[in-house]
Amino acid sequence: MWERHPSLVHGYTARELGNLSYRTASRAEATERRVRLAGTLGVEPSRLFSIPLRHTNRVAVLRDESFLSRLDDRGYLAAEPGEIIEWPNLTPELYAEIPKDREYIDGVVFNVAGVYSLVITADCAAVAFFDPRLGICGNAHIGLVGAINQLAKAMVAAMVESFGSDPTDMEAVIFPSIRQCHYDTSNSRTWQRIRANVFAAYGERSPFYSSGHFDLPGFIRQQLLEAGMCDGKVIDTGICTVCEFDRFFSHVGAGNAEAQAVEGRFGAIIGMRPM
Repeated sequence: MWERHPSLVHGYTARELGNLSYRTASRAEATERRVRLAGTLGVEPSRLFSIPLRHTNRVAVLRDESFLSRLDDRGYLAAEPGEIIEWPNLTPELYAEIPKDREYIDGVVFNVAGVYSLVITADCAAVAFFDPRLGICGNAHIGLVGAINQLAKAMVAAMVESFGSDPTDMEAVIFPSIRQCHYDTSNSRTWQRIRANVFAAYGERSPFYSSGHFDLPGFIRQQLLEAGMCDGKVIDTGICTVCEFDRFFSHVGAGNAEAQAVEGRFGAIIGMRPM
């Protein structure tokens, strides 16, 4: 779908590039790999930026390059309050509790060419957005809590409200993530904690989790369609990070807690080259 846009930079990394996480790789190793990624893409490493993640439904809206001066020495965005959209305004008794740390965001939308958003993940879904009519890009990190709290819809709303995008123009790609085949909710402490709230909000018989396995990409896709996007413009790579553990880092695929604590992360990227 996106090959017809030659100025659009997009894609995902794999184990071949190595662990991009500053948490489970050394600072030198993670930085070197990100520089190598930038070189492969033909972009300046200083134009590559990441967002600090904490399974929220907060989205940062970037309208010019000034945010680059606020990146820390790892390339992470320090968002200002005026840039952050908290959408939707959900009732906590129905949905999973969202962390209150104000510095964290899990989505970004921007209309700035020559900057490139890199989302780091290992099982959670990185979802990239593009409005080819207006040249708007977006990138989101959506796990269980982010999905339940409708971060996918928040991304669409941010593009509509901030830049005037029409959802029917938007295109999205769901990058490799854990799939229903391996997302056993009985093994998820988070699911056990929020299950009653999820049932109250979405019902007990949802096809996305009634089998005891959560369909994260399917749940995200349904939200995007409910937000007005067209079915043929929501593309799922269909790749399970656990099934293809030899290719992708995976928290679940790592197995025991000791291995999970040091498991790596791969990246998903999107941005527009300057015309």
